Amino acid sequence: MTQTPETGPQQAAASPPGDARYSAAMFKANPYINIIFDDKLRLVECNPAAVAYFGYASREDLLQNLLGLISNSIPDFQPDGSPSVPLQTRLDYVVQRGEMEFELELVFEGRRVPMRFTLIKVPVQDSFAIAGYLVDMHSLKEARGELLRQDTLMRQVNRAATRLMSADPDSFDTAVQR
Repeated sequence: MTQTPETGPQQAAASPPGDARYSAAMFKANPYINIIFDDKLRLVECNPAAVAYFGYASREDLLQNLLGLISNSIPDFQPDGSPSVPLQTRLDYVVQRGEMEFELELVFEGRRVPMRFTLIKVPVQDSFAIAGYLVDMHSLKEARGELLRQDTLMRQVNRAATRLMSADPDSFDTAVQR
């Protein structure tokens, strides 16, 4: 155990789990898109996953350009026909209410991308920040679509089997045993 005159023997061991170094390491290692707005709703931080996902050359490029990219990527209407709500309106809501979760379909390079947003107001010293967590839902939506397609196909097969069985049970048993 290391000891210094300032810390004494109790604090010289391991830093507590709430230490800022652990938080910073977790933020950087998170594989999902994380962004942080300050109390003036300016984008002030992001993790490496955000930089990689949006294809920026650096963290600084993302911080300067992401809000414009997202704002320009929100179509007038969502797939369900409902009008899109601007990101600024959603951030204002979070300032007042504390948090918000929503799905929003964005258009990047002509491709529609469903995104899950979670925005949470967090206290920071005498003010606040808004932590934003974004998840690309495209692959999950594709998997859901495939499952629904298979479910529909299976229902049709079951309906056909029920009709065959009720029309001629012996013939159905013979066909199934082949």
